[in-house]
Amino acid sequence: MYNQRGDQKRGGAQDRQSNYTSSSQSYEGQGNSRSSGRQWLHILPESESSFSSGFDENYDSHRARQASGGENSRRPWQASVGEGSQQPWQASGGEDSRCPWQASGGEDSRRPWQASGGESSRQPWQPSGGNSGDNRRKQYSTWQPAPTPSHGLIDWDAIEANSVRLEAERWAHLSEIKKDLYVEDPDIHNMSKSEVESFREKSFNMHVRHSDESSTEPLPNPVMTFQQAFAPYPEILQEIKHQGFENPTPIQSQSWPILMQGYDMIGIAQTGTGKTLAFILPALIHIVAQPTPRWQRKGATCLVMAPTRELAQQIEKEIIKYQYQAIKCVCVYGQGDKHSQIRKINAKAEIIVATPGRLNEFVEKKIVDLSSVSYLVLDEADRMLDMGFEPQIRKIIIDIRPDRQSVMTSATWPEGVRDMAGKLMKNPIHVVVGSLDLKATHTVTQHVIICDEEEKKDKLVDFILNLHKDDKAIVFVSRKSMVDHLSVEMFEMGLEVQSMHGDRDQEDREQALSDLKTGRIKVLIATDVASRGIDISDVTHILNYDCPRDMEEYVHRVGRTGRAGRKGNAYTLFTRRDKKLASKLIDLLEKSEQFICPELQILKEQWDTAAASKGYSSQGFSRYERNSSNRW
Repeated sequence: MYNQRGDQKRGGAQDRQSNYTSSSQSYEGQGNSRSSGRQWLHILPESESSFSSGFDENYDSHRARQASGGENSRRPWQASVGEGSQQPWQASGGEDSRCPWQASGGEDSRRPWQASGGESSRQPWQPSGGNSGDNRRKQYSTWQPAPTPSHGLIDWDAIEANSVRLEAERWAHLSEIKKDLYVEDPDIHNMSKSEVESFREKSFNMHVRHSDESSTEPLPNPVMTFQQAFAPYPEILQEIKHQGFENPTPIQSQSWPILMQGYDMIGIAQTGTGKTLAFILPALIHIVAQPTPRWQRKGATCLVMAPTRELAQQIEKEIIKYQYQAIKCVCVYGQGDKHSQIRKINAKAEIIVATPGRLNEFVEKKIVDLSSVSYLVLDEADRMLDMGFEPQIRKIIIDIRPDRQSVMTSATWPEGVRDMAGKLMKNPIHVVVGSLDLKATHTVTQHVIICDEEEKKDKLVDFILNLHKDDKAIVFVSRKSMVDHLSVEMFEMGLEVQSMHGDRDQEDREQALSDLKTGRIKVLIATDVASRGIDISDVTHILNYDCPRDMEEYVHRVGRTGRAGRKGNAYTLFTRRDKKLASKLIDLLEKSEQFICPELQILKEQWDTAAASKGYSSQGFSRYERNSSNRW
C-alpha cells in the first residue's frame, strides 16, 4: 500500500515535469522573449500565448548554455551584436527606439502629465511656481501654517448664554420648590442682638455668617428648645420626645431656623455634635410640604450622600427612628444587595442615603431618577474629597435641579471643600461650632505613650486586659494587613476581638459593628474606615496603635469616644519613628488643654534640631495646613 502511494506521488511529479517541459517548448520561435527565471515563471493558457515570448528551452538547458561562454550564452535576442541586441522597440534605432509615448518628437514625447506644456506639465506636487525646479523645491521646502480664520474663534459668552437657556428649558416643566417652612417663635423673634451673641458664645463660641459678605439679609436667630423650633409640627415634637432628648445641641439650635427658611447651609462641627439630626428633621418637613403630591413624583425628594457605607447606614438608622408621615428611606451602597436596594427605590422611597459610587451606577442604568430631588445633603464632605469622590459627585449633581436646597457638613474646612461649596451652593450660610483650628473634643482625655516599635504589641495586650467589664474600645491601625495580623495574635492569646477594614465583606463589617454595639466583644481593631460614621455612644476608650500621619484623622479617631455627653479616654502609642509628628501633636494637645508628657517634648526638640540643620520645616506639611491661616 505504501509502495503504491509512493509510486503515485512519483508519477504525479513526473507528470508535472512533463507539463512544464511541453509548456516551455510551446513558446519557442514566437519572437521576442522576456527574461527567464524560475521564480516568476507563469504557465499561461494557450489562448494567451501570444502575450509573451517563449523560452528556447527549460531552466536546466538554459544554464548549460550559459556555462559554455559562447554566443549561446546570450539571450535569444542577443545572438549577434546587431540590431537584435536592442530591446524590441529599439530594433531599428529610429523612432521605434523611443519609449511608446516618445514615438514622435511632438507633444506625445512628453510624459502623460506634460502633454500641453502648461500648468499640467509640472509635477503633481508643483501646482504653481516658475519653470525652475530649484524655485519649485524652495517654495515647498518651508512649511507655512494656514492662517486661523476669524470665524473659527470660540465665543464663550454665547456658549454660556446658550447653556443657561438650555438648562432653564430642561427644568421648566417642574413645579416651584417650597422652601420657607419656618414659623418663628415670638420669643426668638424678640431676641436682642446681644442676647443672640451671648448664646452663640456660650455654645462653644459658635460663628454664623453669610458666604457673601456683602449680603444685608439678617441671619436667623438660634432656637433654645425643641418647642420653639417645631411648634407648628406636633408630630415631629412627638418623635423627638420618644428619643428622650432634652435640649438641642448648638449646631441644631442654629441649623433648624436656617434650613426651614430655605437657605443653603454649610455646617462645620466636630464629630458627635448632632450634625445628622440637624439636617434630617428639616428634610422630613421639606418632603411633605412640596406642592407636587408625593405619589406623583418620579423619584426621591431628598438625597443624602456619605463617604462610607458605615456612615450611610448610620444615617439611615437615624432617619428610621423618626416615623413622620410614613416617609420611606433606602440606603444605597456598594457590596450591598442590589436587588433589595432596587426594590426599595421602586417602592417610592422618598429619601435616598447613598455612597457616590453605587448611586452613580444606578443613575447611569436609569434605576434612580434624580430630577425630583429638591433637598441635597453632602455629609462629611471633606472625607468624600479625601477618598476621591469629587468627579462622581459633580456628575450626580448635573441630574439634580439647580434651584434645589443644599446642605453640606464637614468636620474641617479645607480648600477643596470650599471650592466645591462655591460651585454647588448659592450664597450659603456658614455655621461653625468652635473654631476652624483642629482641636479634639473637650470631653476626651488624651494620653501619649512613648515606646519602641517592638513594645507596641505588649502595650496592646496590657490595654485590653485592663479594660473594665462595661468598657468598649476601638484600636486604630494604619494598615489592613496589620489589622488581620493583630486580630489573629489576640485570638491565639485568648483575647476575643473583632476586626474591620475596607477589604472585608460588608456582611462581616456589619457583624463586627453589631458585636461591639451589643457588647458581645469589647475591642474592635480597625483602620480609619471606622474613624467616621461609627456612632456607638458607649465607646469609652480609643487606642491609636499607629499614630496617624495627619492630625485631621487623629481628631476623627479621638471623636469616636466622649459622645452624647459622656467622657472618654484616648491613648496614642508614639515611637521615635513618629517624632516628625511631635510638633503638630503637641499643638493639638495644647489647644485641647491636655497634658503633654516630657518625653514627647524631647522628641519634638530633637526633630526641630535635625530639621534646622538640614533646612527642613519642623512642622512638616499637612493636607490642609495651608488653609489654617484663613480667617472669617
